[in-house]
Amino acid sequence: MLTQTVRLLPLLALPTLTGCGTVPLPPVALPDVELTAPVALNGSVGRLFAGTELFAQPVDARLKNLSVTGQARLNTPASTRLVMDVLLTRELPADCVPYGPAQLCTSGGQSIGKAVFAAGEKAAELRLGGEVLNTLAHGGEGHLGLRLTEGSVPAGTVLTFSDLEAKAYF
Repeated sequence: MLTQTVRLLPLLALPTLTGCGTVPLPPVALPDVELTAPVALNGSVGRLFAGTELFAQPVDARLKNLSVTGQARLNTPASTRLVMDVLLTRELPADCVPYGPAQLCTSGGQSIGKAVFAAGEKAAELRLGGEVLNTLAHGGEGHLGLRLTEGSVPAGTVLTFSDLEAKAYF
């Protein structure tokens, strides 16, 4: 009996571990997000947001430490080094102007990661996370966007966030 009890002791830790957000769950695919620059964008010209929300439904609040990985892809290679903050906002700001499915805004969003393109490159790795991502995912909200912090892109440039996978811990 004692030997059997000793073998089962590690199982007693499982409820504690799951309460701490340490058990990884399988990744869940998210839809691609495509943004087309309606005007030339640089660090002083606005923020571009998707008109649709990233999370179609609320994510269970018991899931912790959400992160999103994937690719940021340009339709043409970056002419110089290009750095952009990837933003997430609960609601689109009132100052937004619609351009097709995207919205050009002068404010809004909190940074949840960066995409960095070397000159001549068309793709960059994405690793997004943070408290705002957790909060908005739990509410089934959030418009993904970008703000250039280095470099510029001409009007008509298409940026696609693709192969997005959300990962969480229980």
